[in-house]
Amino acid sequence: MDLMYDDIPSSLQNMFDIVGAEKFLEIIGVYAGSVVYFPSSKNIRRGMRNRDIVRRYNGYNILELSREYDISSSYVSKIIKKYERENWDEDLY
Repeated sequence: MDLMYDDIPSSLQNMFDIVGAEKFLEIIGVYAGSVVYFPSSKNIRRGMRNRDIVRRYNGYNILELSREYDISSSYVSKIIKKYERENWDEDLY
């Protein structure tokens, strides 16, 4: 059986165009009948930015990081404190 473009619901045709027939059928096979949420690219990039801030933080460069990422120094501090809170026990071992 051949997949015809008209077989694909219009709401999914853009996904088909992006990933191609083989990957589209694979995705449908995994997620058929499910409701799937895709976060915005802004949310994905925020996580990437925050990890980069934590990785680059040296204890003294909050102002530099805040300028580079165009966020407040208090927000940089909040990102770092959140990371430290979530990972404090890993540092013990």
